[in-house]
Amino acid sequence: MLGQGEPFRDKTASVFLIFYPIDNKPHILFTKRSLNVAEHRGEISFPGGRRSPEDSSLLETALREVEEEIKVKVRRGQLLGKLNEVTVARTGYVISPFVVHLNNRPKIEANVEEISEIIEAPVPELIDPSIFKIETRIFQGAAHQFYSYRYGKHDIWGATARVLKQFLDIVDENERALQH
Repeated sequence: MLGQGEPFRDKTASVFLIFYPIDNKPHILFTKRSLNVAEHRGEISFPGGRRSPEDSSLLETALREVEEEIKVKVRRGQLLGKLNEVTVARTGYVISPFVVHLNNRPKIEANVEEISEIIEAPVPELIDPSIFKIETRIFQGAAHQFYSYRYGKHDIWGATARVLKQFLDIVDENERALQH
């Protein structure tokens, strides 16, 4: 079973990269974190969060967190797989991203304590190379590549941008198939 048997780590989290059609175009669901949360205030993220000791797996964490944050109940049959873990350098979180496909646009009800905005971005616009940027920066004495996407008024960067890039690299060659 996907996501079973990982050891509990204090800085472990999981998210769902959820995509679904709107007007026959695939869209990806992002959330903007509220200013009320302890970490990552005001940042664009995927729904999900920190693993609790009660969670039996990282998949269970994502299922619980997504339901708490946006009231979307994901069924295991909607899971397509798991992307590579990403580490948040600033906070030390290790994030496990799961990819979820929904056949229809979900009814989303944001928990305003945690989420200030829901963003539904069309995949074809996210694939547009003009909104993607790679920068090399020195962090803790070493050069690192940092990705960012500028979608409308939103800057998608950090771990969210790394997860998004993994996904878009997979679907980029199939863009035409996804649009039809």
